[in-house]
Amino acid sequence: IKKMKKIYTTLFFILPYLCFAQCPSTDFNIELTSQVEVNQFAIDYPNCSDYDAGLIISGNDITDLTPLAGLSKVRFLRIINNPLLVNLNGLNLTEISGDSNNYINITSNLLLENINALSSVVQTVLVPNSGIFIRNNPLLSSLDGLQGIDAFHVEDISIFNNDLLTNLIGLDGFKRA
Repeated sequence: IKKMKKIYTTLFFILPYLCFAQCPSTDFNIELTSQVEVNQFAIDYPNCSDYDAGLIISGNDITDLTPLAGLSKVRFLRIINNPLLVNLNGLNLTEISGDSNNYINITSNLLLENINALSSVVQTVLVPNSGIFIRNNPLLSSLDGLQGIDAFHVEDISIFNNDLLTNLIGLDGFKRA
């Protein structure tokens, strides 16, 4: 009985760590399509920081990205069709490694005002055809947040239909040889 009690006690303390994986399988991109899924990610993967696949955020009710604060590395970032998202606060990404035809894509976020939360991001690998796409964000007024990205690692930059964007400050460090 004493031995059995010790086994149960050990399982009681170890089982929670076994039940929660560090990160989801990298066979798939993380695709979060609602605020509930964003919140649940932090619960299911509290220790996930380096993820070797893409992060896709696309949902009609997503307003808060702070549950993703523990995530620091992804292969690519897509923030698409989030009509209620005002900013990217809570994203603490420091590395986006890049993927062919994908790097950063911020498209059709009707209330998005700034992308400052990306200011710590760097790209560490030159990936052919990787690009930055910032399109159809009518309230986006600045590209501040992109200044840490080395232009030599980006093959394509596409910025259009961002009605309040009056300058390209944030890309001022981009130079091509």
